[in-house]
Amino acid sequence: MSHLLRATGSENTAEWFEPGWNAPGFTKNGFDALRVDFTAITGPGKMYLLGNSPEADENAKLGTFLADDTYQVVKGASLPIKGHQHAHWFFTHAGKYTMSGVVVGAKTDGDKVSSQPFTMSWDVLKSDDDKRPDPSDDSGEPSAGPSHDPLEEPSGAPHDAAAPKIDDTKVEIAQGHLDVFTGIARNRKLTMVIKDDHSGKAIYRKPEAVTLRIGKNAYRKLPQSMHDRFGPEGYLLAQNGDNQQEVLFPGWDTYGVTPDFGAVDLEFVDVKGPGKVYMFLQGIGKLCSPLVSGSWVLASGESISQKKPGHVHTNWLFEKPGTYTMKVRLKGVPVTATDGKAVVSEPVTYTWVVGDRSGSQSSAAPTVLPSVTVPTGQPSAVVSARQLVKRVDEKTAPEPFTPKPTPAPTSGERTVKPVPGAATTTATTVVTDGNDQGVARVAGGIGTLPHTGV
Repeated sequence: MSHLLRATGSENTAEWFEPGWNAPGFTKNGFDALRVDFTAITGPGKMYLLGNSPEADENAKLGTFLADDTYQVVKGASLPIKGHQHAHWFFTHAGKYTMSGVVVGAKTDGDKVSSQPFTMSWDVLKSDDDKRPDPSDDSGEPSAGPSHDPLEEPSGAPHDAAAPKIDDTKVEIAQGHLDVFTGIARNRKLTMVIKDDHSGKAIYRKPEAVTLRIGKNAYRKLPQSMHDRFGPEGYLLAQNGDNQQEVLFPGWDTYGVTPDFGAVDLEFVDVKGPGKVYMFLQGIGKLCSPLVSGSWVLASGESISQKKPGHVHTNWLFEKPGTYTMKVRLKGVPVTATDGKAVVSEPVTYTWVVGDRSGSQSSAAPTVLPSVTVPTGQPSAVVSARQLVKRVDEKTAPEPFTPKPTPAPTSGERTVKPVPGAATTTATTVVTDGNDQGVARVAGGIGTLPHTGV
């Protein structure tokens, strides 16, 4: 038994902790590169950072985030910061952990600057299913955790509670983090916008005013093992956001529908383009579709069911160059509704332009994603976590537009459900200097976290 915080699902955002890192627009603010250097790690077990690779399938190598392509977070490890990302966090034992470090930035003029030292504390609560004896903290260093419990639970307050200003300036965006399908609610009415923070400042944009540009640098050839589900080649926007400084890193966010709404559906009323658009999520050990139907192809009539407010990233694969449009709307039942009547937003249209500006395919040699296998040196704890993940089917059909048929559930598909004693968050404090202690409380077990910013 071990403790895993995942970053691939779209469920349980009210119960699960979703740790990550964020430095949007740093290249536009005088920096060439950022990294976190870890100066001390303490705890009763080991701590791992795991990622997803765009070419990974059920038995493929897990991606790495650390600079030396390893998984374990140890003293001396370095974490490059590439923008907005999330990871799988894996703790081998329950107990109190701390991580200390500094942020180092390389400026465009050649200078290097460092932040004040920081320390984060993690309180991993033991699962009822973990029958192992409690290990002693053999780190030789005292725990920096708090001596008391947090005073209050997270409020669950909506993000950006004030009604945001919607910018209708016509723009083209070709790189960085975007929540393209952002849902907001005011006075029990739903609206869809684009939340653009690729430059470091969140701007809410009218979808019709934005052209989403996918350059020829996103062109990829997929490994043979993926050809039975996806096209052999296309323009890939990866779920892990590893190259978000060069290409788009699009996802969706429904935190803005609270407190009026909880569960909402993204309904794709009309999808048009010169080729297919594929969507797929990567967890630990399995590919799955974010679509209710289970299809890999995003087509007219498909929907995404967001059962709780969340922030999610997926892999996007556009089959051919050219212009694609997606007419999308948001549907949900107000949490205080007594009649069960759904509220539906006005549909909005998103425009994606794929390939170079002439619409032709790149003449440059494409990047070939290699087939990979599980490395023999992969930590055994990771394998154990993969074996313990449980998957269930939670599919619902959207109304009132004609949805794609929902297939019968099959083993290994769709979302991940937590096992008893699954991880929860009771407090998160952002560390601003070396004197403050940030604490994250995680209950024992295995479960999913939204996003995959990873």
